[in-house]
Amino acid sequence: MARVETITVPSQSTTRVGREETIPRWSRRARLTLGVLTLGSVGLFALTALAVTLLMVLSPDITRERTYAPLHFVLIFAAIADYMLTLFYIWFASQNPRITHRAAWIVGMIVAPWVTQPMYWYAHVLNAPYVGDPTRDHPVPGRTAGAPA
Repeated sequence: MARVETITVPSQSTTRVGREETIPRWSRRARLTLGVLTLGSVGLFALTALAVTLLMVLSPDITRERTYAPLHFVLIFAAIADYMLTLFYIWFASQNPRITHRAAWIVGMIVAPWVTQPMYWYAHVLNAPYVGDPTRDHPVPGRTAGAPA
């Protein structure tokens, strides 16, 4: 008869993160850069939309000449940047094992991204725990087969 050996695998540490979760591996600088991009996109879009609206309301004669047309390019750029950020934030929310109400976050990012993205960035990106550094934050729980997604 053939001899069968059993191999014991040690349990995983509590600082291990699921393979697909990326935010805990980000440095503080990367998290702040994403925050600047997020808040910058929101601010750029809001300021440009306000400027176009004020130009149309305060000087109706100028609006016929389309002197505010360059602002539309800025507005389009801000909208495209926000759509790209929305894709990233939906990806982040779908892979975060510590998040509750995942569907509400994703719907919020689709319906009202200028409100939801800064909130998600503050709550789940800036304050996400760091991998392998228990002195800076709490250990990140690993994903298990029975854990709710």
